[in-house]
Amino acid sequence: MYFDRNSTLSPAFYVQGGCTYTGGFPYPSLQEWNSNVYWRVDGAFATDTQAFHVQAKPGAAAPCNGGVGTWTFYTFAAWQKATGEDAQSAVQNPGFNNPAYPADDYSLPKGSPGVGFVVFDRARQGGRIPSSILLRFPRRFRRKRSIPRQIISSVLPAGTRILF
Repeated sequence: MYFDRNSTLSPAFYVQGGCTYTGGFPYPSLQEWNSNVYWRVDGAFATDTQAFHVQAKPGAAAPCNGGVGTWTFYTFAAWQKATGEDAQSAVQNPGFNNPAYPADDYSLPKGSPGVGFVVFDRARQGGRIPSSILLRFPRRFRRKRSIPRQIISSVLPAGTRILF
């Protein structure tokens, strides 16, 4: 992940999104984080005390609805130790050639720690699903009546019309 935002900005940025409440199960059973290279342009991601978080208890309205007030924050190293996640990951500058706008050149020079990183082709964003994998359905499905009409009409008020 390469980013230029952090939790103190508005709107706040957190590496994790979505629910981090595990319901008491080990964190890796909820999400799996591994073999990532993290880098924030200010170089301070490794020491950011709000880099990662977990939600230990369910929220009042819904399990995942606890919000920032119910999160326990960690530095990257502390989060690795507390959750067992991201064991093969590192905080290291991936060395992109020129990631700043407007160049947006995320190609990697030889020897970069981002080995195996595949640069997203922005020309292909919003691509179409190939017709070869679209499912074919008949134009019309025959509906099967599961409850006989006489039974339904016997429980409805007189004069109610039933359309099948």
